[in-house]
Amino acid sequence: ALSLASQLTPVLRSSKFRETGVLTPDEFVAAGDYLMQRYPSWQWSGGDAGKRVPYLPADKQCMVTKGVPCSQRLAEVERSAENVVMVEDEADGWVETQGIGDGNQQPK
Repeated sequence: ALSLASQLTPVLRSSKFRETGVLTPDEFVAAGDYLMQRYPSWQWSGGDAGKRVPYLPADKQCMVTKGVPCSQRLAEVERSAENVVMVEDEADGWVETQGIGDGNQQPK
């Protein structure tokens, strides 16, 4: 569906951001450069070579961020860690973990 939309939608040559919220390729690159300058966790990526678009630089196809803490996700991880029961099978050395209250079976 996205590739079909890309084929039918022309690449903007003049800014229509205020009217449509869509960036031109130059605006996208400038915004990405600004984002990287302000927030070093953001980086440019060339993405998958088979999905690159010709109107963007090969090394600036998309933006990625890594290692950014998220307080909501962290709280969920901490809460789920409190509900984990470890069951050891000493016969073969495997350890099984089961979450309580997350749809998994209750430990026996």
